[in-house]
Amino acid sequence: MELLVDGQPHDVLMDEPFIKTLEKVRAKLAASDRAIMSMFLDGRELSVEEETALCARRAGELGKVEVRSTPAREWGLHGLGEVASALGQLGDQSRAAADLFRGGQFAQGLDRANETIGLFLKVMQALGTSLTLVGAAAGAADLKAQVDVIVGAMRELETAVRGSDGVAAADIAEYQLPEALESLAARVRAVTSSEPKSQG
Repeated sequence: MELLVDGQPHDVLMDEPFIKTLEKVRAKLAASDRAIMSMFLDGRELSVEEETALCARRAGELGKVEVRSTPAREWGLHGLGEVASALGQLGDQSRAAADLFRGGQFAQGLDRANETIGLFLKVMQALGTSLTLVGAAAGAADLKAQVDVIVGAMRELETAVRGSDGVAAADIAEYQLPEALESLAARVRAVTSSEPKSQG
């Protein structure tokens, strides 16, 4: 295996899982206020899923791996933009669940709502990571309050579905939940716009 980090060769222990090498790379980059932006295997950029699969393999099994980094703050700001966009998409997905509830399709509506909740949890992980990279702890309390509003709406939706109340479930999924998601997206965008761009 050959490992390049921003074009520079990096030591690799061939018998270790690649994740161990990658953790060392992340730590070294973090010490310089940088974060991994992308990873390539034999010249092809990897998706997040492919990166995860690569990490489970033994380093000696791999070909040429290239890691490219960017200033951590800049990458965090990019991540916050992605989070805001994803929250808007989740609002659309919630509205699609509302249509199913209104149509009496509880099982399908519940599947769509559960999918929305699962994706929301992943988006929250990305939000936490991005806030850490940006160092925007000051805005985190305001964001947490809005996350709590979303979680409350999700619980109300669950209660309505359990009670077979299609009207209430549809109203929550069409209005309350998307509005709360869009409000959080707006607050995330506000954090993004209030953070100065790094020079790096």
